[in-house]
Amino acid sequence: MLQEDLPETKVADFKKYAPLFVDEIRKTGARPVLLMAWAYKRLGWISMAEIAQAHREVGKELGVDVAPVGLARERVMKERPDVNLFAPDFEHPSIHGTYLETLVVYGTVFRSPVETRYLPSGITPETGAFLRQVAWESVEAWSK
Repeated sequence: MLQEDLPETKVADFKKYAPLFVDEIRKTGARPVLLMAWAYKRLGWISMAEIAQAHREVGKELGVDVAPVGLARERVMKERPDVNLFAPDFEHPSIHGTYLETLVVYGTVFRSPVETRYLPSGITPETGAFLRQVAWESVEAWSK
């Protein structure tokens, strides 16, 4: 799993260095997957749409899957603003954000996380079901 934190770096750097890391991963026989980060206010120079576009381009160019975490987070924030996805620094994930991220990665690498039974402490069954559904729908939508 490779994550380029695009709000912290530049798209040009992502496009330059991702192939190098992907090549090294493939040399080991492993499957490289890109983890899409998310936009945040402190570094507002890039939008979520631009982050997604950069991942689509790099993923296609390198023939690797992308775990669309940023898009899943964006959807949760729009549909359920009551679900706090951020730690106190408003950049890193809270327990809800971490759970969502894990579900998206699981859905990208393995299969649908919708029936997953694991639920971290602090997340209600209803919210967990919502996050699992959004994670899977985000993976499916990205794959189309």
